[in-house]
Amino acid sequence: MALSSRKLRRFPDRRTEAENILPARRIITKTEAPRMQRERMISFSGGICEGILIAIIIGHIYIGTIGMEGALDAMTTGNVDKNWVREHHSLWLEKIEGKSESHRHMHPAE
Repeated sequence: MALSSRKLRRFPDRRTEAENILPARRIITKTEAPRMQRERMISFSGGICEGILIAIIIGHIYIGTIGMEGALDAMTTGNVDKNWVREHHSLWLEKIEGKSESHRHMHPAE
């Protein structure tokens, strides 16, 4: 038994077979077109920014673990090589070795 058009209006979720195969096309007005184009550009630029941020995060993780010699070992054990300290934190090394008298009287910033 076929449903009449009146019953189809009462139940808008029911469609005929032809309506399921060929959905109705919506006419885009002149005022909607710029808005839709703007939304597409925003989505596109958002995707580009997301890709750049993902690349930066992956690069940061790489440099912080594998890219710098001794970094992964320092993170896992908590110990660093004396040469690494000399290269990256020379003032800290001077303070630890007691070579600098000016650092003995310094107090941490509050």
